[in-house]
Amino acid sequence: MTIKTTGKQIVERIDTLCAGQCIKRKQLADAIGIAPSTIATWAIRNTIPSADVALEIANYFGVSVEWLITGTNPTSRPREVKPPMTFERFQECLDELATNYKPK
Repeated sequence: MTIKTTGKQIVERIDTLCAGQCIKRKQLADAIGIAPSTIATWAIRNTIPSADVALEIANYFGVSVEWLITGTNPTSRPREVKPPMTFERFQECLDELATNYKPK
């Protein structure tokens, strides 16, 4: 079976995951050891991440590589429990979302 996935679709899923964790692409890139511009490049050039980078991203967010690439099967293992967000960090996230929100 061949699955056609575009770089833009993968980046949209990454952006969804980042928004859910209230982080920016740069923070993800720093955490997994890639250049921040790499994520944007996948969408612009319509390419997909290498297998090792896809695995790093999936592990970071606790989702399956399958979901990251195809959009199906969101988790193949239990997610890691992250410590609760502080009120201050929650407020920062809300402020950042309000500042950067652009309706479609």
